[in-house]
Amino acid sequence: MAEPLLVVEHLTVAYRGRPEVVAVDDVSLQVAAGEVVALVGGSGAGKTTAALALVGLLSPAARVSGSVRLGGAELMGLGDRAMSRVRGHQVGLVFSGGATALTPVYRVGAQVAAAVALHERGLSRAATRARARALLAAVDLPAHTADAYPHQLSGGMAQRVLIALATAGRPSLLVADEPTAALDVTTAAHVLDVLRRVREESGAGLLLVTHDLGVVAGEADRVVVLAGGRVVEEATTDRLFTAPRAAPTAALLDAARRLRGPRPERPDGPPRAAAVDADADADAAGPPALELVDVHRWYPGRAAGLTHRSVAPVRALDGLSLVVPAGRTLALVGESGAGKTTTLRLVLDLVPPQSGVVRVLGRDLATLDASGRAALRAAVAPVLQDPAAALDPRMVVGDLVGEGLTIRGVARGEASSAVREALALVGLGADLLRRYPGELSGGQRQRVAVARALVGRPQLLMLDEPVSALDPVTRADVLDLVAGLVARLGLTCVVVSHDLAAVRRVADEVAVLHAGRVVEHGPVDQVLGNPQHACTQALLAAEPFPDPARQRARRAARDADRRRRATAPGAG
Repeated sequence: MAEPLLVVEHLTVAYRGRPEVVAVDDVSLQVAAGEVVALVGGSGAGKTTAALALVGLLSPAARVSGSVRLGGAELMGLGDRAMSRVRGHQVGLVFSGGATALTPVYRVGAQVAAAVALHERGLSRAATRARARALLAAVDLPAHTADAYPHQLSGGMAQRVLIALATAGRPSLLVADEPTAALDVTTAAHVLDVLRRVREESGAGLLLVTHDLGVVAGEADRVVVLAGGRVVEEATTDRLFTAPRAAPTAALLDAARRLRGPRPERPDGPPRAAAVDADADADAAGPPALELVDVHRWYPGRAAGLTHRSVAPVRALDGLSLVVPAGRTLALVGESGAGKTTTLRLVLDLVPPQSGVVRVLGRDLATLDASGRAALRAAVAPVLQDPAAALDPRMVVGDLVGEGLTIRGVARGEASSAVREALALVGLGADLLRRYPGELSGGQRQRVAVARALVGRPQLLMLDEPVSALDPVTRADVLDLVAGLVARLGLTCVVVSHDLAAVRRVADEVAVLHAGRVVEHGPVDQVLGNPQHACTQALLAAEPFPDPARQRARRAARDADRRRRATAPGAG
């Protein structure tokens, strides 16, 4: 019997130090040609480290041992020059976060053409450009994408460019590390469809690194589960989801299913199903915590592309109106480009609207002077999407959490006490005060980010995709933590999320945005349980579930719809 395409035996990765840290411990796995193997596990399990070790992309501080054979040839021990010939040509890499993985100063077409020229030497310039255009077309990108810079692309478009780059060398193996982690559910479904189609057409194998068990259920043939750097279970996808044998696997599945169940009622918070009557007596309830009235925000068009054609202004918000009563948690959902993050930026006073009114905690942002803005920013606290990027890696946890207090001139002793109290609120001990963000797990970093937001006792909490980078167990823990703190401290909270399971877990109300407007708004159970607008229905239809049979049926329906549209009169 022929050897599988990829054979990994006894892979071990240790980082030098006192003591030495073993990140990957005696891992063995195989990927056959045309097969999809998912590598899953909780934060710190060693998934990404193992994937990077396969292609020699770890730092010099890593000590790597074991065997990695690709097509029967040993890769372990090859120098960087030899590995550079493997990367791209034999192994295609699809990283997470397309916008940051692309070179910002070169046009997309030039980057794809450079990859083609590197792997297919001898092509003429015209043939190289034609091949680059064909690669972009193969991942469902229009021809004008070649003239764009990475910052001009949506997240889904940038991710598809990465797939085009990964397949430029016609590799036999693709390695994708969280390829949809930062994308909304409809865009993620499209990216996965593109990745699957490209892989099936080329016959390449795929090693899929992900924490999203819904993606695993829909895409993988087999699953390898890591915990503490070791393989704790390996099985076919159907068997693993129906009868997990290892405790870490069961914990991941239980957390993924718990996230999609009803949120527990909290005795210290408002009733979950209670709807807010927009016509209720405002004097009794007090002013809303947040109010946006007919807000418009657009970005001017610019000359773009080789033809320098003028581009129409981008209307990020187009008459957005929204009210968030004090003490409620509102989730903003919608596809990429719907205006969710722009709304947060307006509320945080980072960008002004061209027209309309933004009132935060009863104050019109347009009328505030410098001191008023400083006071309001102390009362409104953000929690950003990626704590690894939001936390300064050169500062220890105690200084990070207390930085805002120091800027506002709070006495050292009072600030130190507030920092310890904030860390205790999020379930972290004082032993982390002198540790750096790089020494923490993903869940710990996100808890530090929440503590940093809470340390100044804000009234309004703004969360932008707070759990998109976390595994199911950590995600459930952080969501329950946030929901409990919001209820316990009486905060008003606005959550931007593409994760509908997270929305169900923490929010009282949900507003669905499309093209800069609210198209549906109401209690979570009502909107997500009985969606009325086509955008809401599309989001729910694309939501990944940890159920292989359900995901396969959805995939078949999408494939049938794509074929029907491709053969419809006038298609193409």
